[in-house]
Amino acid sequence: MNRLNEWLYPFVGAFFDKHLYQEAVHVWRAVPFPIIIIAVIIGNLPGMLVTQNLIQALRDEAYLIIDQLPPLKLANGELSTTITQPKPLYNSSHKQIGVFNPKPTNPSLDEHLLFAINPKELVFATPQLLNPQIHEISHTSYPSHYNGDVTASILKHQVDLGYVLTKLILPLFVLCLMFFVFILEGVLVAIIGLGLSHFQNKDLSIKPLFRIAIIALLPTQVISCVFAFAGIEFNYQPYVLFISSLFFLYFGIHASQSDKKN
Repeated sequence: MNRLNEWLYPFVGAFFDKHLYQEAVHVWRAVPFPIIIIAVIIGNLPGMLVTQNLIQALRDEAYLIIDQLPPLKLANGELSTTITQPKPLYNSSHKQIGVFNPKPTNPSLDEHLLFAINPKELVFATPQLLNPQIHEISHTSYPSHYNGDVTASILKHQVDLGYVLTKLILPLFVLCLMFFVFILEGVLVAIIGLGLSHFQNKDLSIKPLFRIAIIALLPTQVISCVFAFAGIEFNYQPYVLFISSLFFLYFGIHASQSDKKN
């Protein structure tokens, strides 16, 4: 519990506790790795929750569309269906979002396509699900030795596989990316701290300044998270938060030198 308190307290103490900044300069040999991880999670938690909800909504829409598909049959690796004319497909708002084309087609040339049968594969396009300018094409092929019905449960199983992988991999990828962004931001703040330290006639090197910079960035992570959950958004918000981190940087530099004088 004491170690957990050591990791969590900086997110509160960074707002006001000069002793925290003094400890970062004179006691810490490096920034505790868990503090950076927690900071990245806090700063990106609202966005990750929105993304997870979007992925869930897309899976639900995919289920709804799959239930509208006509019967599909696979024989010797080739797909066929019982209908001969294109079938409109609708989303949960009862708005037509595409068509199912039972005949071979070039999906890159058909902006209204959602599903189509080509020999040996089911073609899926996303013309207007997310962005009208995005026309992503994917193909689901089947073994040539398989014969039988391609049921809705089979298609939903394939959707679920992509859904689970996306739910697991995407947050990890985002956290890893934002981890490096946070480190780079800390380096930038530390470089600015060199100028502030020189302006105050201090003698702090880049290493303790980097530790101060990481602590100075913690309040901005907390504030951005609170703003996101509260629905607060304004122009130039990232720049305002970054400038606020410079205030905490100045506070940390001044606090560390006050301790040295004492």
